[in-house]
Amino acid sequence: MKKFFLGAVFIAMLNLASAQKNTGVNWLSAEELEQSYYREPKAILIFLTTSWCKICKMQKNTTFANDSVIRWMNKTVYAFKLDAESKDSLSFFNRIYTFNTAEKFHDLALYFGKNNKQIVFPSTVLLDNKLQIWFRKTALINSTEMIEILKVVETVKN
Repeated sequence: MKKFFLGAVFIAMLNLASAQKNTGVNWLSAEELEQSYYREPKAILIFLTTSWCKICKMQKNTTFANDSVIRWMNKTVYAFKLDAESKDSLSFFNRIYTFNTAEKFHDLALYFGKNNKQIVFPSTVLLDNKLQIWFRKTALINSTEMIEILKVVETVKN
């Protein structure tokens, strides 16, 4: 009985250590992003998503759940996730963005995600440390591709 109890305690400790190791991508709010950026400028990864987008969910559940991607993202970029259908107004680097009733998407999502007069989900956008778009992809990014992109970000050093 004592061995069983010690074994159960050991397994519980391993599970706790494992859970603490992988806390997930550090997604920041717009306000947290701005504060962090002004404190220490670095690249920003923006993930544009919607509630109905199945590929967006796939990217969230695979790419952004991958331990290596999480480590690379949390080390290399500030991460910001935006629901493109959010009706909330949002202050993003001293400018207010709102829901665009004509386009049926948030203006910030349209600003970063619109390409060739249309917006596609998921959209992943990288801004350099001067807040200029230098990468945009409007499709699923798998873990391997995301890590390669983040390695380039680290090499460039913004």
